[in-house]
Amino acid sequence: MKLVTFTENQHTRIGAVVGEEVVDTLHSLTLPKTMLGFLQAGQPAKEQMQHLIDSGLNRLALNDVTLHAPIPRPGKYLAISLNYADHIAETGKERPEYPSFFSKATSSIIGHQTPIQRPKVSDKLDYEGELAWSSAVMSDMFQSNKHLMSLRAL
Repeated sequence: MKLVTFTENQHTRIGAVVGEEVVDTLHSLTLPKTMLGFLQAGQPAKEQMQHLIDSGLNRLALNDVTLHAPIPRPGKYLAISLNYADHIAETGKERPEYPSFFSKATSSIIGHQTPIQRPKVSDKLDYEGELAWSSAVMSDMFQSNKHLMSLRAL
């Protein structure tokens, strides 16, 4: 399931990408309108979205919508420094014994095809890809609340 937050006709909502289309949840009375609400709703929301996907109804052309970051302004955005071998090698540093976390401003999160703003004081951009996930999504992977609380504490 490829979940998205998107805008079409001045209405922002969640959906799912299927091929070159977006399954539109605009007229759903039960699905949350935001991705964070969807993730917090858990399995029942996931099942409702799957039912909507399987129905083949409520489709928009992917080219007709504006995609946003899945969770436009998350509460936290944590990153791990030196998190893969090639990056460690390019910095010339030693592999750390333990991961080092740092936070980023949530305003740095942008949607698909959104232009990156380069500060006027800089003549180039340094970029990197980020892998992010919501602890709400990860909760299905853990069977005990103890492990879930440890993940959320990160």
